[in-house]
Amino acid sequence: MSYTITDSQNTEMTFDGKTFLATKISVQRGGSSGGGNSKNQIDVSHLGLASGAEKVYQAPPLKEPADTSANGVVATVTVDFLDLQKPTLNTDGALDLGEKLKVTGIAQCVEYTLDASVNDVLRGQAKFEMSTIKDD
Repeated sequence: MSYTITDSQNTEMTFDGKTFLATKISVQRGGSSGGGNSKNQIDVSHLGLASGAEKVYQAPPLKEPADTSANGVVATVTVDFLDLQKPTLNTDGALDLGEKLKVTGIAQCVEYTLDASVNDVLRGQAKFEMSTIKDD
């Protein structure tokens, strides 16, 4: 069986009209910071289980809101980038992760860092929380 694996070259990331020279893009759906997925199960394993036993799970006691656009995070995106292209903090903007990742939606940049080191280029990292998402 042969597989063709897609490379990440030619992937662009834009937020609020600014294009970032991204070196790494991570998209997290579900989980504690990715929200929007009430199917996540809680691990309720306990010390009474024998070594080698299977973990025990149950449904969470709370559900995500039906309309997450106003009050929930449906995905978290972290981007490592080059140069000083700083995203605007805490403002809704259009996020587009390009043709390869095919993730678009409305997001807010909730934090970013800029790093300057000897014998290196300026680098940064930004974290975006998406309130709406479209991914194909």
